[in-house]
Amino acid sequence: MRIQNLKNEMNPSKVLLCFCLAAVFMFAFTPNNPKEDTKIAPLQALLDSNMVSASGVGLGGFQEYCVELSLKNNTSNTLSFYIEPGRKLICSDSSMQDILIVKRLEVQLSPSQSVKKQVYGFCCRAHRSSPRKGIPFLIGKMAEKELVAVAEYISKVNSLPIEKMQDVIWSISDNRTLTINPKEENADVRGLVLLAAREKKIEYPWYTIEYGNNRDTTLLYADNYSKLVGEITYRVRTNGPCQVFLRNDKGQVVKILAKDMWRNSGIYAFDVNLVVKDWPKGEYHVIGRQEGNIILFDKKFELQ
Repeated sequence: MRIQNLKNEMNPSKVLLCFCLAAVFMFAFTPNNPKEDTKIAPLQALLDSNMVSASGVGLGGFQEYCVELSLKNNTSNTLSFYIEPGRKLICSDSSMQDILIVKRLEVQLSPSQSVKKQVYGFCCRAHRSSPRKGIPFLIGKMAEKELVAVAEYISKVNSLPIEKMQDVIWSISDNRTLTINPKEENADVRGLVLLAAREKKIEYPWYTIEYGNNRDTTLLYADNYSKLVGEITYRVRTNGPCQVFLRNDKGQVVKILAKDMWRNSGIYAFDVNLVVKDWPKGEYHVIGRQEGNIILFDKKFELQ
């Protein structure tokens, strides 16, 4: 009988009030997820459908804000989209460098509106000259997946040195040696280098290379090596004398770095500091060996 009485007491206005209160509580306690609320299309989708036209012009230089894009809405609707990190802008002069965009940029265009936007990027053709101011750029396309991965990482991090971003990009675009100084680099740099090493399918680097003055003035980077610096951590399991030597890719010992070092069992670090100016290009190995021909470590580096 009580249940029937309750049903009779629930008039339509009370039911509506309960529904509204429930809706308010659901809204109040729903986690805020701005990423889902602000999903917008990549530029490529709008280019493919001819909804947006785009071209670029060089601002002079090959790093940071070095290209300005002209964007036009070809529709009668407001369009929201983002310019993708990992897009490769193609220079109209093949002797000059292409530019890899590494920072996401969101854009909104009113119907038929045209705007100019500077994009943040880096050269991805080390063996070409720097684009001059006013040189036209094609909007290009997304780069190789390895470069896209690096660009997306850079886009999310704000504490990366300009030189390191450029070096990592060149390590993929031009297959330059990927290096790191473990005593100086921060966690974000280490993360970037680790990502690049995985994309290149190589061992995480243990050294950095310093370069001398550029011999070829038409190139943007120094093409002659000056110094190689690194640190090798290794374990000694039994007490005894050790030596460290350098071997080239022909198997020849080219330098003795340390000899008759007595080491008790434990973990040690060996500092490598080599003047490599005018050394032949190729692969080298820094090898630590203990008495009895026990190999403690074998670390490779390459001069390209």
